[in-house]
Amino acid sequence: MIPQFDNLIPDKLDQLAADLGGSGWLQAGRAAECLIELRRRWEDGGGNTDVPPEWYLVLRRVLSKSRSPILMLESACEFVHATQCSTDAFTLFAKSPRSIVILDRFSSGSPFLTQVMLRDPDTLSFLARHRRISELKSREDFCAEARHFQDDNSRPAVAQLRLYQRREQLRIGMCDIFGLLGLQHVTLQLSLLADAMVRLCLEIAMRDSGLARPPFAVLALGKHGGEELNYSSDIDLVLVARTLDRQSHLIARRMVNGLNEHFETGFLYRVDLRLRPWGSAGPLVTTMESWLEYLAHDAQLWEKQALLKARFITGDDVVAGQLLSMIPQVLFTESGDSIRMSIRSMKNRIEARLRNSGKNNIEVKLGSGSIRDIEFLVQSLQLMHGAAESRVASANTMDALVRLVEFGLLPAADYQQLRDGYVFLRTVEHA
Repeated sequence: MIPQFDNLIPDKLDQLAADLGGSGWLQAGRAAECLIELRRRWEDGGGNTDVPPEWYLVLRRVLSKSRSPILMLESACEFVHATQCSTDAFTLFAKSPRSIVILDRFSSGSPFLTQVMLRDPDTLSFLARHRRISELKSREDFCAEARHFQDDNSRPAVAQLRLYQRREQLRIGMCDIFGLLGLQHVTLQLSLLADAMVRLCLEIAMRDSGLARPPFAVLALGKHGGEELNYSSDIDLVLVARTLDRQSHLIARRMVNGLNEHFETGFLYRVDLRLRPWGSAGPLVTTMESWLEYLAHDAQLWEKQALLKARFITGDDVVAGQLLSMIPQVLFTESGDSIRMSIRSMKNRIEARLRNSGKNNIEVKLGSGSIRDIEFLVQSLQLMHGAAESRVASANTMDALVRLVEFGLLPAADYQQLRDGYVFLRTVEHA
């Protein structure tokens, strides 16, 4: 039962809560408070209370079908409170009923994305009125739009990037929640968006330093390198230069700080640079020669395994091209037995830590029978057969599975089970 607008008055709070509870509402008292709060804000903004306003009629229809009406009501209250003028929120609800539907689906589908939207209420209007919401954008599209978004000089350039990135995360998340884009397209769009933000942070750092040409190449690894990024994943980066100098390190630090820096709008990405040679003890920027030497003489197998997902995203493309063409010479050098033992040992250590914390059977990313099992199986086959057939060394897990079947390295039945399991577990991870 959704109450009539006339019943939303403070002195009927207890009766309203009792009626909602009798109709099966959970947290009926809180629901009553939210409904009365919405009416109060409508009145305070000069809204007419003689007849039920259009926005409330829309709200009632949405609540009657909502999977979590209490979350929807709380989000609606927070949204009205977050807008500079509450009448703007009610006007949006009335003129664009789609906005209430979006708010409902976000609130029941993703607390994370709901909070992202509530921190920037203008994004709901953007999502409700955007007619090409499921458009697939290229890296260049993201870059061009973000540069245009930076025209507002009232905030630092990186803070403007964060506003744009947040809006695009919500657009992609909406497509995910409404089923407008599948898993592969969602993770690809998130990855290309991250590419664009790294590129623009490098541009800002270069502009601030008066530098015309990028002093290093930026490589992405991990899920970012495989173009299969999550909504809140760290991004793994390695910075490679032809030669090292003080300016290269200065630009690198400014770029990373731009990605990490907290503004009122939040931060862009947590940057993980530990996959560079010697990890945290190594220099922020490495040379191509020193990295290749490290891989040949000092790197452990897991470090070579990580390079299967190396992908150039911005900066010096000549250095990146030369490096990526030479990496296979040091990547596919281990025996099959050594690869199997190393990867199995690494997975056993991960599971042992999770068992000690009681999480091994519920961790979809790292636990027993998890995403990591599929990724490690794929990567072990790539390391064992990459020397004979370089085309199996795809950075993307789903694409790599297809290639392993095509080259007879994985039975079709196993491929189907692994693919279905991977899609299911990544979908759970996203949720």
